[in-house]
Amino acid sequence: QNKSHIFHLKKILENKYNINSLIVFTQNNTDTININNVINLIDLKTYLNNFNDGTNYTSEDMDYIYNKLISSNKDISNAKHIENINNTKKEIRSGICPRCKGKLVLREGKYGEFYGCSNYPYCKFTIKK
Repeated sequence: QNKSHIFHLKKILENKYNINSLIVFTQNNTDTININNVINLIDLKTYLNNFNDGTNYTSEDMDYIYNKLISSNKDISNAKHIENINNTKKEIRSGICPRCKGKLVLREGKYGEFYGCSNYPYCKFTIKK
């Protein structure tokens, strides 16, 4: 789900900006999770103050990103969201990758069979069999 959100954010922002994944738990219950981009809410301020991926955005960049996301949010209604979900499911049932429209092919991984995009490694969409 997070990968899908990032994909759509990049699309909205026309791939002009670097998008970093960060998952914040509000209940501060990440004790058993040892993944770099998963943190507790209490640690968010420190994380953001120390975060540096080499990009420096100007005030104009930040305003552009903010306004683009706000306007996109207004454009997508709940009905449209449900329609998008149904279309995605339909594409998957038809063997079409919902991200890049490539072909979904049956693959074997260490956790068993799954469908992956034929455009891998450029598109990393997968779904359980």
